[in-house]
Amino acid sequence: MKKAGSCKVENTAVSKWEELFEQRSRRRREALQAKSEKNSFELAFCGHFSAGKSSVINDLLGHDILPTSPIPTSANIISIKKGDVALELVDQDGGRQKWEQEIPWDKARKWGMDGNAIKEMTIFGPFPFLHEHAAIIDTPGVDSTDPDHQKITASQLFTTDMIVYVTDYNHVQSETNIEFLQQLSREKKPIVLVINQIDKHNNNELSIQSFENAVRNMLAKSNIRILSLFFTSMKEENHPLNQKQDFTRFVKSVLYYSESLIAPSVKALETAAVYDLLEQLEDEEEEAWEKWEEEIRAEGIDPAALQKIDSAEDDRSKEEAEKKEKLSHTAKERKQILENAILFPHTTTEKAKAWLESMDPGFKTGGLIKSKKKIEAEREKREAELCADLNEKIKKQMVFHLRDLLNQMETYDEKRFDENKEAIQQLSFEADSAFLRSFISSQTTDRRFLYTFMEQVSQSTARHLKTQSSDLFDMLQDAVKDYYETCADRQKQEAEQSASYEQRWGQWKETKQQFENKKQAAKNWLHQNESKELQEQIEQVSVQEAPRDIPEMQIVQETESLISTEEYTEETAAVKQMDESIIPAVESYLEKFMEKPLFQNEKQALSREVHQFKNHHIKISLFGAFSAGKSSFINAMLGSNVLPVSPHPTTAAINRVLQSDDTHDHGTVDLHLKEESFLDKEIQAVSKEIGENWTFHTLKNWKRPSGQQANARLRTYYQHLYTLQQSINRYKQDLGTKKTILLDELQEWVAQEEKASMIKEVIVYYDCEWTRKGLELIDTPGVNSIHGRHTNVAFEQIRQSDAIFYVTYYNHAFSKADQIFLQQLNRANESFSQDKLFFLINASDLADSPAELNGVKSHVRDQLKRNGFQSPRLSAVSSKQALADKEGGRTAVSSGFQEFETQFTNSVWHDLRSSHLASIQDRMRSIADELQRTLKTMNTNQAGLEEKKRKQEAVVREKKDELTELSLRPHLPAFLQEIDEQCAYLIDRVTFGMNDYFTMAVNPAVISASSKKQQKEQLRNGIREIDGFVRQFVMQEKETLHIRIESFVKQKTLQVMKQKVDKWREDLPLLDLPEIEWKEWTSSIAFPSLEEETYAAMFRSSRDFFENKVNMEMKQQASDDIRSQMNAIVKKYQQELEKETTEMTDDLDKRTSEGFEQQLNDELERLEWLYDINKKPYIEEETKWLEAEFEKQ
Repeated sequence: MKKAGSCKVENTAVSKWEELFEQRSRRRREALQAKSEKNSFELAFCGHFSAGKSSVINDLLGHDILPTSPIPTSANIISIKKGDVALELVDQDGGRQKWEQEIPWDKARKWGMDGNAIKEMTIFGPFPFLHEHAAIIDTPGVDSTDPDHQKITASQLFTTDMIVYVTDYNHVQSETNIEFLQQLSREKKPIVLVINQIDKHNNNELSIQSFENAVRNMLAKSNIRILSLFFTSMKEENHPLNQKQDFTRFVKSVLYYSESLIAPSVKALETAAVYDLLEQLEDEEEEAWEKWEEEIRAEGIDPAALQKIDSAEDDRSKEEAEKKEKLSHTAKERKQILENAILFPHTTTEKAKAWLESMDPGFKTGGLIKSKKKIEAEREKREAELCADLNEKIKKQMVFHLRDLLNQMETYDEKRFDENKEAIQQLSFEADSAFLRSFISSQTTDRRFLYTFMEQVSQSTARHLKTQSSDLFDMLQDAVKDYYETCADRQKQEAEQSASYEQRWGQWKETKQQFENKKQAAKNWLHQNESKELQEQIEQVSVQEAPRDIPEMQIVQETESLISTEEYTEETAAVKQMDESIIPAVESYLEKFMEKPLFQNEKQALSREVHQFKNHHIKISLFGAFSAGKSSFINAMLGSNVLPVSPHPTTAAINRVLQSDDTHDHGTVDLHLKEESFLDKEIQAVSKEIGENWTFHTLKNWKRPSGQQANARLRTYYQHLYTLQQSINRYKQDLGTKKTILLDELQEWVAQEEKASMIKEVIVYYDCEWTRKGLELIDTPGVNSIHGRHTNVAFEQIRQSDAIFYVTYYNHAFSKADQIFLQQLNRANESFSQDKLFFLINASDLADSPAELNGVKSHVRDQLKRNGFQSPRLSAVSSKQALADKEGGRTAVSSGFQEFETQFTNSVWHDLRSSHLASIQDRMRSIADELQRTLKTMNTNQAGLEEKKRKQEAVVREKKDELTELSLRPHLPAFLQEIDEQCAYLIDRVTFGMNDYFTMAVNPAVISASSKKQQKEQLRNGIREIDGFVRQFVMQEKETLHIRIESFVKQKTLQVMKQKVDKWREDLPLLDLPEIEWKEWTSSIAFPSLEEETYAAMFRSSRDFFENKVNMEMKQQASDDIRSQMNAIVKKYQQELEKETTEMTDDLDKRTSEGFEQQLNDELERLEWLYDINKKPYIEEETKWLEAEFEKQ
């Protein structure tokens, strides 16, 4: 029978392009055929939304036709073609509308942003550089989170002839850009890369050549091929690095001469389609194999056995040859061990020589007279030394090697080896006195005999060991023979069995050959048709002259805004002033009367309040994304470049800035380095995200993957683990220590990633106007997936902070993670007695106009409202401009900073200090009132005074008896009900959150590898990413829930205590709320997880996965799995939380009662003093002093 695998594909004819595809890629094939018929050349502009893509196109056209904004605009494909001025729309239902001459430009821009109603939009204009068959295409941002936007952008690539990819200066090497450019390169697209906003480049920090080299190295490393690279600036026309004119000339020439590019472009598009077809065929072949494999397994056939049919005869011959080679090798190895062993190296030879000399009858040890006894002793000594040395050589050179050879028996026959293991270990030979002396005769001990002696000893030792090991060696040989004979028998049986399946194997080979034929046909087509003609033609036409005239077109005025410009004006009055004159008076009073025993507790409390007021400490925590500009904002507040800007988003140090003190000089920095336990948790958390398990002690064994097939998320974790690995190795001796450095040295620590990754906390001591007032600024690492373990730290800052600044960058939208955190932040903020939150749009200097800035503020405000904030306090500031103004001694008005600082001063600073001041005044007034009442009481006679004292003591005791009734237990059901409600919502929020995130982690852009194996691994990575997201989400939800429960219990506790105090103060005016140290809830919660392999098993191919909606089935299953797990997790968590809340309630009862009881005991002691008539002069003096002081106020 002729083997199917032996047939060859004849390369006699090349298939037509259409014939290659059959029924595959229908959508792509039809799109390309339609394009070929249309005879057009399309140049598409792609890029992320904040790169200035639409601005670049408008500049090219000479008119502001496309919508431009710092927020996402284009939501569908907008085509620009040559012709009389007109606008054509196609809605989602296929309906068409067209306007000619009189174009509603104001509406047109907004239609371009409406992806729900509008499907296509085409703008015609008399652009002289556009060939009549050419078109400019504007696509939605490649980083759009809208799946429809992603679909539109990806589908447009099928028929686009050339790409201009626009990125802004700060995000050239972003993962989004790299991955999309790699996709374009795989499609063989001619790419022009435009790096916009080059005016942001600072040549003092980095030369432009170094920057360009870094970009080109990144492109090469990522296998991204580009035609040209241009630096542009739409804002600074005369910037020395601006290549806008070169870019414009290049694009206009390409478009003007594009007719000559149409034919080679069609061929290039067809070539890309054929390459894609090859990948499809590989996938389909793999799917067909898996399907065939399942079928034969169902028939009880092992696929591995069938695969051996063709090679069975070769395998038998191969194993027979292996058997002969192994038998020969073991015999040869044994012979080499016995014959080639070197038993007499130089040292042993010298000992043999010395011993042979001692055996000579005339041997003397030296001296004139020697006894036979001494001579014999010397002979024995030399013999013992020779025996010991020789026996060591026999062991190392012969015995050990023979044992190793015989131990190979285990590989071939374990049972036989076990039976002879002891005999192998006992194999040995030792040379003794009799053995050595058997080679000596009385006439043969001279020097010439030495070499004869050594040869005889070596040969005799080899014979002994050969004889001793002979049976064992025969057993080894038998084991080898039996092993290969068993293999041969098994192969014979398999061959006999497989013969009956040969038809089934032939079916697969026939299927495989069909795929091979199709792939070969595609390769033949590529061999005959693939060329670089398109790129060569583009390079040729790009240097030719093209018309540069700007057409006359009536366009709507530029001041018209595309986004809501409804003006929101924050009510910002001048900074409120406080009358603090009472503070010196209180200090004088305390200095004069502090030592007097009257009202000691009240005076001590008053002293503490005054100290706190004068040394007022306000904590401000900053949150926001890595690139939001938190550090630059802090620097603007401080009025100097204090905090360096970290270039590493994976570092997670908390940075604090506060006033210097007695032990810390201005301009010094304390660096607290991570300790081993902290790093161990960090390593475990990060390694879990890549599906591995590493610890502090095992990380040294981790090998960094190449990352070629890894997505952006995995590469981030790989880099972070690698940095930790290197850093621990370098700084292990410094772990857990504190280093004090100067502020100038901080930059070095932050700039070097190995150092930065070791920092746990940075405390900067810096004196300026704000820190002298007691302000502490805390820059947090933010809450994101890679720093999920820091969630509790972040929420601790939320608890302890007096105000929270959430900073977002001017042209960066809120990511999904941002929105989730904002929603949780809002729920936590709602539980506080005062609104702590301020929202800041940083880098407002990027706005082109006040209208645009107001539009961005309106957009951000709407986003905040959608995430739960009803009346967000929002300010737009320019940290860069504010810092320059402050350093130059100017008022920071235009930067928006002065307005913000005024608002902050009034709403937080002033409110906190004024409430503090009011508390001091109230306490002073209470002391004065009580002194007056006491003095009035003392004006009665002694008997009446005693009676009043007894009555007051009875009142105090009555209050002490009432303490048994003081309890929070009646409110426990309300606490537990709040927990029940929050836990019920928790299950829903986690499930909904996972549903929202699923499509971000599992989508066609993520699962985009060429092979099914790689695609499956990408799916696994996506499932891990979802797991990481859910863990982070649950952690943040738990912390949010704890804050809400803590606040709810605290408010109810204060309410109960206040009600009691208000009632008791009628009789005891100086009674105060007990000071209670509030504890935090610590209940832990488990995390749900998705079993990777369960979901990977649902994946057959990328096409099946998305086109047959398997991804939606998977999403639903994941949702059900998470909900099911969360039900069990939350049930256990709720029980733990309820138990902790019950214990906390009882503990609060106890501490509250103890606090009140202490005050009542103090009151009884005070009565002894208050009703002593002898103390009247002291009370009069203190009362008169206070009355006089209050009159001054």
